Amino acid sequence: MPFLSVPDDEIEVCDVRGMGIVRGVTVVTGGGYSGKSTLLDAISAGIYDHVIGDGRELVITDDDAVTVSAEDGRAVRSVNISPFVKWLPGGDTKRFSTDHASGSTSQAANIMEAVDCGARLLLIDEDRSATNFMIRDGMMKSLIKREPLTPFTDRAQELSRLHGVSTILVIGGSGEYLAVADRVYMMDEYRICDVTERAKEISSHIAPQNIDPADISQPRTLSASGFTSYPDGKTSERLEVSDLGFIIIGDEKIDVRGLHDIVAPRQLDALGFMLRELMITKNGATVNIRASVDELYDKIEREGLDTVYSSYFTTCERFLDLPRKYELYAVISRMRRTVWDEK
Repeated sequence: MPFLSVPDDEIEVCDVRGMGIVRGVTVVTGGGYSGKSTLLDAISAGIYDHVIGDGRELVITDDDAVTVSAEDGRAVRSVNISPFVKWLPGGDTKRFSTDHASGSTSQAANIMEAVDCGARLLLIDEDRSATNFMIRDGMMKSLIKREPLTPFTDRAQELSRLHGVSTILVIGGSGEYLAVADRVYMMDEYRICDVTERAKEISSHIAPQNIDPADISQPRTLSASGFTSYPDGKTSERLEVSDLGFIIIGDEKIDVRGLHDIVAPRQLDALGFMLRELMITKNGATVNIRASVDELYDKIEREGLDTVYSSYFTTCERFLDLPRKYELYAVISRMRRTVWDEK
């Protein structure tokens, strides 16, 4: 079925007419199987360029968009998740670390890491999120007074207004999201319509939350110790890439199955080689990871992606697809043996 824009949001780009979504907090809702998750998948696909005739070349998304979900069991190292988790038993949420994050703490870490890396658009599907992280209704707030979680709905407008981070959020099960949205669209049998006015009427009884602005900084720096492609006690490097969603380097087995914006198998191979390049070119006791990644992409821009390839690692594919910086940062953040020091 052809996609038809809401009339008021119709724009034209390169002689193609379509729908433009403005910055801010946008909610897409609708009944089951109405097309709302398909729409979000299309927006996510628009991050990358596609050839004419592919179909996806008709979707254009800012390349600073990141798809975010809960990711039970992921490793987290020294991430400030305090904007969403005020306290944890025996833990410091300003420097949160775990080998097995919960749904809530993993989604909080995913958002904070994405924002720290420069993401300006978060793509979130309620079905892939931790419910207690995303929302908490008035009845539960009245019943549970000592609650460490600040739900995403309480921070969504703050991220937009103070930090320029927009959100496109697909929902189907709770009206709590309607009160924080700048624009609300509804999918009905794969057709989209603007229901913002009606949504504001329905959610008018939900009082806005007055909470202090959060500190979203990430005061951490990567120690060179443990950031290596050499297994302990070995003189030969190790790098393997599995199509199942793992990068094995040194003594690390990095699970990247939760990185939804990796869309091609050869991007995994490129991430493995790029990670190795960062490791073998590090200098000093610490790694300025932001500067190192920027230098690596500048080198690839000048000399091509082949510059990171090595035929020594026979299990990795020869031809590579370039991932974005966000995915490279995300792979590094999921390493379990790294040490992050406070700046």
